[in-house]
Amino acid sequence: MTGKILILDSVATNRIVMKVKLAAARYETLTAATCKDALQLMEQDRPDLLLINLSDPVEDGHQFCKRLKTNPKFRDTAIVAIGIADTARVRFAALDAGVDEVLPHPISDALMLARIRGLLRRRIANLEWDIRNETSQALGFEEEVAPILAPAHLCLAPGSANRTSVLKNLFANLTQFRVSVRIGAGALATSAENAPGDVFVIDAWNIDACALVSDIYSRPSLRNSQIMVIAPKGRADIAVQALDFGAGEVVYDDISLNELSIRIDSLIQHKRRQDRQRKCVLSGLEAATLDPLTGLYNRRYAKTHLKSVAEQAFAKRESYALLIFDIDHFKQINDRFGHAHGDLVLKKVANCLEQNFRSLDLVARIGGEEFLVAMPETSLCQAELAAERVRETIGRESFDFDRSEGAINVTVSAGVAVDDVLGKCLTPPEVLFSKADAALYEAKASGRDKVALSEQAA
Repeated sequence: MTGKILILDSVATNRIVMKVKLAAARYETLTAATCKDALQLMEQDRPDLLLINLSDPVEDGHQFCKRLKTNPKFRDTAIVAIGIADTARVRFAALDAGVDEVLPHPISDALMLARIRGLLRRRIANLEWDIRNETSQALGFEEEVAPILAPAHLCLAPGSANRTSVLKNLFANLTQFRVSVRIGAGALATSAENAPGDVFVIDAWNIDACALVSDIYSRPSLRNSQIMVIAPKGRADIAVQALDFGAGEVVYDDISLNELSIRIDSLIQHKRRQDRQRKCVLSGLEAATLDPLTGLYNRRYAKTHLKSVAEQAFAKRESYALLIFDIDHFKQINDRFGHAHGDLVLKKVANCLEQNFRSLDLVARIGGEEFLVAMPETSLCQAELAAERVRETIGRESFDFDRSEGAINVTVSAGVAVDDVLGKCLTPPEVLFSKADAALYEAKASGRDKVALSEQAA
């Protein structure tokens, strides 16, 4: 499954139809008829996204959404409102209640699924940084006091010279922002690298908006910016493509000033939150928690990080995996080729591990030639496949390092353990670590260059 979605609608037929659509897209679904039932499910199952019918005459969905967004436990649960009328007043009321996206009736299934994908990507990004931020705070690094920020910079990209005045007029009343205009895709990307915008606003009239979104995110100095695409009214095809290319917001060109302002504010708040988290994590942890040779996290960081992973897995009732890799016969490599070449082997293995796991996963060096990988939201089958893929990849790598004597033969063994979080109490991560370590020992004892599963997992 690619995400867990809670459907809140008092009409049973609506719930069934929506559940079928989402199940076809490989989402796990929960359903509730009342706000009370929905809250109970959110406490119990922690869905990633709430799909709520705000046109319900009985339930006060707007107040329910406001309560969710003020609750720290649910602030990152994305909310999509459906079933409402397509008017500026109704859309603004939903956004003002804390809804992340509004899909008026009739709903475009393609647009709905694209928006869900985008919101779930944002949630994963927030989860990744939250876990690392919690770890850094547990290690004693305090979050910096938020500085007084300058007005956010909006960088407008009109689709043509004729559209420039249209965009200028649209944004003229948003005086809380600093606005600049860049005409043409080339001018936007080139000049923006020297003065990056907080939010890029791309006009999809007479311009390939998706290509420009891709271009912006391909540039290291711009990839942390947010992007809004303004599409012609009714062009759901453009909206779907832009969202799948990574745009944070897609709106139609008949958007009201109030709605535009609240959507821009949402993008800016999301960017600034990630900027703060990124700065806190990177500035404080690099010196204290990174292995100086490989650049991976060290054992100290991994131990604290595992606690956060285990707690979140238990809260969401989603399994997580620990993988321990060990370089086979590493002492012989050091003895025969020297410690300098041994260090090169360690760095190359570390790089292979980093390249073969998700950004959400933790990769750490926990001993001389031992590496740990923690994989949230991962099943036994997925963890085993990942371990086998890495084992085979390293076995195929060339470790020659320009040596005239030829390449060094390097293989790894791995132990895998998975916590299915089915128990009533949180399993200490040290217990799962011991199981993965025992599985690693079994892999080494059975001939090396193998992957073994812990007995309980097997």
